[in-house]
Amino acid sequence: MRKIMWMVLVMLTCPLMAMQCGDKDSENCHTKILFHNNSDKLIYVDCEYSYPDTQSYSRLIQPYLSNAHIHGTMPGSSNNIALQASFHRPTCWEYEIRFIPSDTLMVFVFDGEMMESASIVDGHKQWDERMFLQRYDLSIEDLRRLDFQLHYPPTEAMRNMKMWPHYRE
Repeated sequence: MRKIMWMVLVMLTCPLMAMQCGDKDSENCHTKILFHNNSDKLIYVDCEYSYPDTQSYSRLIQPYLSNAHIHGTMPGSSNNIALQASFHRPTCWEYEIRFIPSDTLMVFVFDGEMMESASIVDGHKQWDERMFLQRYDLSIEDLRRLDFQLHYPPTEAMRNMKMWPHYRE
């Protein structure tokens, strides 16, 4: 009888938990970071968990260009796909950041036009430091203060966030 009760409990609990783990954001669970491109250029955006190691992000341009529908953000538009907590399963940034050793999420912004026009050497487009436009180093508290929305160029609301180059008024 006890075994049957446990099975019933599990069968009732699992669907309820699955409903809560969907890709809908709530006050305590944000699956995506909305990125706004307020510039006049195409940009690519991505994130990395290895702070402070800025060399760890991919030096290969092709994966970004091959996935432009994910990483690319047109001038004056927004992107809610590139900065998902996980592409493999719905999860929350509030949960995901707990597993980053530094508790810091790095978000990189790249010049899309420069990436697309990069020279090809040995069959690969070559990385150029001038492609890099901005890096945000964000804690979960920063993301909460910004309501899980980032902007390029950074807005006044972002002035106290850790970033490079630094915020300019």
